[in-house]
Amino acid sequence: MNDNAVIEVLCEQAADIRALLVVNCFLTQTLLESVGVQPEPLMNAIEQLNLDLGDQIENSLRSRLGLQKRDQTRAERLQRFRDQFDPAKFDWSNKPVN
Repeated sequence: MNDNAVIEVLCEQAADIRALLVVNCFLTQTLLESVGVQPEPLMNAIEQLNLDLGDQIENSLRSRLGLQKRDQTRAERLQRFRDQFDPAKFDWSNKPVN
């Protein structure tokens, strides 16, 4: 692995570490549900903040290291993943039932 490849992986990982706030999101959601509050609006806002912060941190690190920005944002990559694995898009009629 050359130096640029290592640097790119490190940038991505550093940004993803910041995105590990998912655990805090889970705890927040659990707390909100336990007191009877609808968690979806806050959880959606937190998800968007995590995606945006991850992009911002990664782009800042890439810029400082002279690397190009990624072509897609985290939100775009996440949406592409969700679109690919949308259960509604599969024909489940031929799937065996265990």
